Amino acid sequence: MRFYQALIGYKKIPVLGWLNFEIKQGEWVFVYGASGSGKSTLLETMAGLRKPLAGSFIDHRWRDVYRLKWSELRAYRRTNGMIFQDYKLISSKTVSENISYALEICRYSKSTITRRTRELLTEVGMYDKKNAYPEHLSGGECQRVAIARAMIHEPDTLLADEPTGNLDQKNVDMILDLMKKIHAAGTTIVFATHDRDLIRLIPGAREIDIDTFKW
Repeated sequence: MRFYQALIGYKKIPVLGWLNFEIKQGEWVFVYGASGSGKSTLLETMAGLRKPLAGSFIDHRWRDVYRLKWSELRAYRRTNGMIFQDYKLISSKTVSENISYALEICRYSKSTITRRTRELLTEVGMYDKKNAYPEHLSGGECQRVAIARAMIHEPDTLLADEPTGNLDQKNVDMILDLMKKIHAAGTTIVFATHDRDLIRLIPGAREIDIDTFKW
């Protein structure tokens, strides 16, 4: 994926100016910057959720994402998994229901939903908590469920917006280990963070300093 002279912002207010960089398939890239610097806006643009104010955003198939037809844009969004710092789990649904609901709205068959939910929760070590509600989980457990949900469509790219920002070191290590396994399987990781110490924990990862593009 690549930005070509892109200007991105929020509610038509510029945040980051004239981005011009490429992220190759299979890379692990950290987007570094302070809180409020535009990292979330950048990831939302990459996810197909926020159109650039100017310029182009190109996907791995060399298509300008925001010139796609609606059906094509919707399909593109499914190639990206999104993880948030505050998890964004549905409080009224169990762990299992949080995963299955995301599949139901995409009209998967019941057998596929049952199988895929079990597989995903097993992969993140949360199957034994499948009937628990988010309020009964630790922060690290909530984030593991959120990662499972983000992997529903076996995305090409995992966009992680400060996913360890609210966690203690033990849970940080656990989430990073889980994401390392996902990356090793071929998924591109784009990881927004304000913590340079975190970047040093992933040998070979590349860093993009968002201050380079401050508007």
